[in-house]
Amino acid sequence: MRGIGGGNALRPRFPSRIESDCVSHMGGTGFLADENRKLRYSDRPRPGEAGWCGYGGVKTALVAASACLWLSSGAFAQTASQITPPTFRPPPGPDTAGVSIPESKGLEAPAGAEKLKVRLAGVHIEGGLADMTETTRKVTAGLSDRTVTAAEIFAAARQLEAEYARAGYVLARVVLPAQKLTNGATLRLVVVDGFLEKIDTGNLPERIRGRVEATLAPLVGKKGIKLSAIERKLLLAGDPPGARLRSTLKAGSTKGASVLVIDGKYRPIGGQLTVDNSLSPSLQRWSTGVGVDFNSLLGLGELVYLRAGGYPNGGDQGLTSDDPRNRNYAAGIVVPIGYDGLTLNLEASRTRANPDAEPGSLGFGSEFERYSARLRYPWIRSRALTVSSQLSFDAQNDHLDAVTPISLPIAEDRLRIIRFGTDATWFTPLGGVFVGNITASFGIDGLGARMAADATPLLPLSRQGADAEFQKLEVSASYSQQLADHLGVDLFARAQTSFGKPLLQSEQIGLAGATGLSSFDAGALQGDSGYVVRGELSSPWYMPFTGGVVQLSPYVFGAVGEVRLEMPTALESASTVGASYGLGVKLGTAFASDPTNTSLTLEWGRQHRDDHQPISDRFSLSGAIQF
Repeated sequence: MRGIGGGNALRPRFPSRIESDCVSHMGGTGFLADENRKLRYSDRPRPGEAGWCGYGGVKTALVAASACLWLSSGAFAQTASQITPPTFRPPPGPDTAGVSIPESKGLEAPAGAEKLKVRLAGVHIEGGLADMTETTRKVTAGLSDRTVTAAEIFAAARQLEAEYARAGYVLARVVLPAQKLTNGATLRLVVVDGFLEKIDTGNLPERIRGRVEATLAPLVGKKGIKLSAIERKLLLAGDPPGARLRSTLKAGSTKGASVLVIDGKYRPIGGQLTVDNSLSPSLQRWSTGVGVDFNSLLGLGELVYLRAGGYPNGGDQGLTSDDPRNRNYAAGIVVPIGYDGLTLNLEASRTRANPDAEPGSLGFGSEFERYSARLRYPWIRSRALTVSSQLSFDAQNDHLDAVTPISLPIAEDRLRIIRFGTDATWFTPLGGVFVGNITASFGIDGLGARMAADATPLLPLSRQGADAEFQKLEVSASYSQQLADHLGVDLFARAQTSFGKPLLQSEQIGLAGATGLSSFDAGALQGDSGYVVRGELSSPWYMPFTGGVVQLSPYVFGAVGEVRLEMPTALESASTVGASYGLGVKLGTAFASDPTNTSLTLEWGRQHRDDHQPISDRFSLSGAIQF
């Protein structure tokens, strides 16, 4: 799973009870169900309840036979877990909180300084920082035991100040105090260790002012402070949702003092509208979504977000019906802990899917619930490089049920998962952007997890041979680079290993998606282990208008991937390779003074796979408005 486009099975995964019935016999304990009754998840029958025993093998045989027909028909239905993204948390906005530092011109040599000469015995530095000792020695070495001009002395002082700035001490200043120099004298230079005298937030909106002041407070009065420390705190101060900060330095009231002036804008409420046709025909292709963000309304830097989406239609299987074709709800909150970047994210989501069933086949519905707690901390935070780690716990409940022509549970998974991941974003010196992530996941036995030992022939797990206790490793990377004025390249790669063990359905890797095999329906390719790589070559064009810019970017793409199943059944393929290629266009608008932006992607692609499925084309559309 792990995301929209996280794709479904090479073959539909059915519990061992049905699979064994398909390949051997159709018998066993039966059950009774009203063939015309729609299944309701709140009153799902359980083993031991009335209607589950005492009726012989007739109904079991009917279900097994219907499942066999469904399998042989080639209907690859999507389940709820396969169309649920790994998180609904809004992605962070662009970093805008860099500091504007006025350039120091250094010491200016007086007129005629090149004509004044003196022989110096040495140079004495007052106030120099310990880690700059070697650099200082190299800069001043040319002044000792030789005759120099006054212009050379001033130039050395300017160079020393520049070296301090290059080392990150941007507030430091090198001063040439008044002194009388004669032949054989020692030159005296003074390094003034600059500091921040105060933080001026008077122009900030009140709801974010207190948070920004508290985040930046440790900088005040601190000696030997580097630009990296200032930059980290400024970026953290700009993290509160809805905030867009600007900062600059101005001279303070005392020698070496500076004032950090912060101003900016704040948006208390934001939102988004989305639409795409990434789903399969059995889920009616289309899905729309709406989201609302409440940004730091309590002044604590918190974010509360709500999301809802699904098939945009009314009727019995519309978005608000009891049996929607596809629907998801999510709610979450992000709360900062302290003032150094640590955050806690709590999130709950629920997804329902009821794909169309072909006439005469067994129809299935599914429900996926996830409750998550995530701790995240940025180890490195700068405009060029950000490295963060996340520790999370997921409680996932996944139900698969037959809904037509009869209603009964088919499989049930309950997973309790600990995940640890580290991700990095690097803006390279060449102007490219690298993003990487590695995540290790561990299913645990406890806290309500449903183990293989807890499963029954009447209600097994979603995958034969899998268990709630598992280990897997996921890695992903992308790189974007502008090659010329109207030529760019984007590379994507993603992989997962289950270390040779089968996984339950919601933890499998899927290859379909915008950064993978985009010409496949979301849910078309899924496995325990696998990889996908994709490349795009684009030609971006920018058309400015009053207050903003429009971007038009035609592109061509190609992608290939493979998924593998551990312990495949007779109805499953151990390995399937898929490939996509095609072309498309991306359009976007952005406004200089407004957070509103829009995006639209139109794409034609052709798909290939090595499991004897026919070659087919796909037209994809996805759009979003953020405000």
